[in-house]
Formats: sequence, structure tokens, C-alpha cells
Amino acid sequence: TLVITGKGDIDGSVSGTFNIIYGDALLDDPTNAPMVNYVTGLYTNIYGRRPTGTELVNDCKNIKTPGFDLESYLIGFVNSSEFDTMCSNLEIPEGSSLNEQLVSRCLYNAYLGSSADAAGLEAWTGAADESGFEACIQSIVNDAGINANIRATLGIYEITPSVLRYLF
Repeated sequence: TLVITGKGDIDGSVSGTFNIIYGDALLDDPTNAPMVNYVTGLYTNIYGRRPTGTELVNDCKNIKTPGFDLESYLIGFVNSSEFDTMCSNLEIPEGSSLNEQLVSRCLYNAYLGSSADAAGLEAWTGAADESGFEACIQSIVNDAGINANIRATLGIYEITPSVLRYLF
């Protein structure tokens, strides 16, 4: 097991304590609880099921791997056959649309980790109607502020020379 722990301000953008941990203790470490909860939320909100133990362990280990491609990981959920199956089985309440349900359930609950507000739901549903739902997810994933918040929730940070100088 390799553990790198630091505390403080990292590149002026993230404050707090962070851990980069490899090994089987990954899920047991309480500092990884936000990452475990976020990954579980992705599966629950996007696929309508909890991740299997293997999926959860593998996803969390991969997330903690240096150079992890967060953007491809997040986009992979909506580019999967399981997502297509979930969409075809999703019950759409009267007066709603598939895109509205996907924006509320996937974009907000899964990726952003919050409930949709009325204005945001309307705006993102309109964008999904115009460009497609996957384009909305791509916009979210590529937004620097949102991406930084997701990375902070997952406990992953880019290890830059200034971070290394701070740690050592």
C-alpha cells in the first residue's frame, strides 16, 4: 500500500486534507467515503441499481490511479448499453419528457450531487432537447469549475510540481 497524505492549500484551488491510497483498504478508509458515495450515486441514479462490490472496488481503485481519465469515466456511463436499457425502461410521468427525467436524475443527482432547481432543470432540459442529452453531460464534464468540484469530491487532484514541493 502506498499512501501520500497532505494537508492545506494545494495550488490555491483546493483546501483540506487529501489521501491517495492504493490497496485493499481503499473502501475501509473513512477519508474515501465521499468517493465511495459519489460512485455509488452514479450507479444508483444512472443505472437504477447499486454497484456490485467488484464494480465499486475497481472504480474506486481506478479513480485513485495517477492519470485517471475522469472525463471518459463519467461519459462512459451514458455511452453504455446499460444506460440505453435504463432509458428504454424508465417510466416517464405525464407532462414530462425523457430528457427532463434524465437531466433531473442523471445530470443533477448523479453528476452534480444535488437536486435540480426549476430554472436549471428547464435550461438543461432545453439544451438536451436541442443538442442531445450526451452533449449536456459532455458540457458538464468539460466545465472547469464543475470538474474541479467532482475531482475534489472524489479526492483526486493533479499532482503538479508545486503540489510535490508542498508535500515534500
